[in-house]
Amino acid sequence: MPDSIHLEILSSENFSDFERLTAHGKAGGCYCAFWHQKFSSLEEWKEREQTVPEKNRSCMLQRIDSNFHVGVLAYEGA
Repeated sequence: MPDSIHLEILSSENFSDFERLTAHGKAGGCYCAFWHQKFSSLEEWKEREQTVPEKNRSCMLQRIDSNFHVGVLAYEGA
């Protein structure tokens, strides 16, 4: 069990931590941007996630820059 968990609103200052969770590996390029855009099909989303992940990254950064609350990061033991 962790000693403590600290929550931080996702911001440009901690975006690199968010990228480590969403930009590589199994999540590969999603940036959790699915919920902030419209797609005609799940296949369209999956293609975007795999072929142009920078658009998902840009979407999330634009949301953050406009002060739209997109989520929080949890830091264990911080």
